[in-house]
Amino acid sequence: MIKSGLASIEWGGDVHVPHGDLARAAEVMRMTADNGLRTSSYGSYYHCGPDEKKVDFKKILETAHTLKAPLIRVWAGRTGSREISREQREAVVADSRRVADLAFQAGIRIGFEFHRGSLTDDAEETMKLIAEIGRPNVGTYWQPPIGMSFRESCASLRAVIPHLQNIHVFYWGGPPVRHMLLAEGMEPWRGYLKIAGQSPGEHHVLLEFVQNDDPASFHADARALKKLIT
Repeated sequence: MIKSGLASIEWGGDVHVPHGDLARAAEVMRMTADNGLRTSSYGSYYHCGPDEKKVDFKKILETAHTLKAPLIRVWAGRTGSREISREQREAVVADSRRVADLAFQAGIRIGFEFHRGSLTDDAEETMKLIAEIGRPNVGTYWQPPIGMSFRESCASLRAVIPHLQNIHVFYWGGPPVRHMLLAEGMEPWRGYLKIAGQSPGEHHVLLEFVQNDDPASFHADARALKKLIT
């Protein structure tokens, strides 16, 4: 990471630092600091709602705190906004309020994954959900919705600006072309980041996918990202 010239990293609870493994979290935090990096966030892969009753969110908070993560990324349930029942939606909202309140006490923010298959599957639904939750430390990530035009994607980003947290960066040339080099998508990303710059506060712009999961592609994307944000 340090060779890439990037400044921050999101650690994941699925592989990098499992929930509650504080020894591992402390080790990773030391490596992060030793390499001149900051922890942008903790990707918990927690899905707010009734399905997560067996997951102790306090362990997620303890892990995030050890990593010095200012934000925990979560998912807004496991069902899209057009398929979910009223009862399921109410359960997602109630659990979101619960974890937001716990995080608030720890001085940590909550950021929803902006993704289909959840209640944050488009900008309008995302803003509706955040308003319904009604907690000051709850916001959203953003990424270009797959299959959406540049113009539509810009409108999507503008809509979530009031609650924007971090941004996932990748370039897909459209189905079935996936994981293209970011350098091939500089023009749309210049437009997205110009819009994102209108949002107050600090935002981490995070590389999510790289072509063929190749380290060489990662370094190429890092160079492209640095050009974009400077």
